[in-house]
Amino acid sequence: MKCSVFIFVLSMVVLAAQPGEGFLHLISHVINGVSHGIHGLARLIHGNGKTDVQADQQQLDQQEMDQEQLDQQEMDQEQLDQQEMDQQKLDQQEMDQQQLDQQEMDQEQLDQQEMDQQEMDQQQLDQQEMDQQQKDEQQLNKRSFKYQAVKHRIA
Repeated sequence: MKCSVFIFVLSMVVLAAQPGEGFLHLISHVINGVSHGIHGLARLIHGNGKTDVQADQQQLDQQEMDQEQLDQQEMDQEQLDQQEMDQQKLDQQEMDQQQLDQQEMDQEQLDQQEMDQQEMDQQQLDQQEMDQQQKDEQQLNKRSFKYQAVKHRIA
């Protein structure tokens, strides 16, 4: 009731002071002022709205910080997983290279053993050939000696 009387008095003062200039403009300002006043009173009655806004903002800030932490942890975990995968690849490559090196060494040893065996076989063959030549020479010498001895006897 007091507000309506106040508005009525105020509008009469405005009309008396400037009867033809911007009457509608002034009424709109008065209405805006009254609405701001009513909103202010509502805030006072229901409590300060800033505390709710501040609490909401703090909650949003906290959620944002939590999300950033989760994102950072996820990125860190992905980096660790990638490093682990890279290390496993390197380890596998190293093991593969060691196996290849071992196979090459084994093949070289086998080749060397085969060459040594061939050389020993060739030496044995050469020795057998020399022994056979010596036997043949001895037999020829025996025969020629016998032939000489028989020839001497006959002569």
